[in-house]
Amino acid sequence: MNGDVCFFVTFAVRGELKVHVRWHIEHLLRSGIKVVLIVNTELPHSSFSINPDLAKRLSGAFIRQNFGFDFAAWAHLYHLCTDRENWTRLFLVNDSIVGPLDAAAFDTMIERIRASRADFVGLTQSKATLLHLQSYFLVFQTSALRSAALSQVFQRIVCLPSKDQVIAVYETQLTQRLAASGLSFEALFPQFTDSIHADNDTYYRWDKLVQVGFPFVKVVVLKMRGNSALVSRLVPSHLLEGETLDRR
Repeated sequence: MNGDVCFFVTFAVRGELKVHVRWHIEHLLRSGIKVVLIVNTELPHSSFSINPDLAKRLSGAFIRQNFGFDFAAWAHLYHLCTDRENWTRLFLVNDSIVGPLDAAAFDTMIERIRASRADFVGLTQSKATLLHLQSYFLVFQTSALRSAALSQVFQRIVCLPSKDQVIAVYETQLTQRLAASGLSFEALFPQFTDSIHADNDTYYRWDKLVQVGFPFVKVVVLKMRGNSALVSRLVPSHLLEGETLDRR
């Protein structure tokens, strides 16, 4: 593979991809990003299928046992790839976000990522525990990919048993570890300065984010507020199907 590469992790309790995962991958492909799908599942490999038209446009697809959650899955695939020197960017994405809600907003987001001068980019950030980029959508530019610091991060990832441990050890620590090595970072949609819930705008201020061009909504928001008039107005109906809510 060469150019922009995306490792897209999804958790599957059924034998096929969720609607919002297929939708998101289609938009990534349309943007010229090579997508490698990683399916974390407890299902036997033989019971999971990918639409043939989509499968032939993927740069790879891996079905693995759900050990270590997203970070372990990303690290697993990173170590399997031997052509990393050909990558321009590495996108790490998971299925905890639903969208794009708007194609033009998504295109603008990708343009901003490619134009960013930061070594690594996230969509939103949190101040909980430590200031950090939230890990549902991270992008490492060429400068980060060539750094020893990022390689060391992937080398040290192990399969932790709980999601809370993964968040505490990997998500909340990653930004500061890379920044300490001299890499710069940027959140495309920084926190609202007037928010009393600055730790997580994707939940408490999700509608404000959408209004300023954030093209996603978190699955947890749909679980809690999926029947609201605001969700119906901002989220396309085809992305509100029940399988969207299958998220560990």
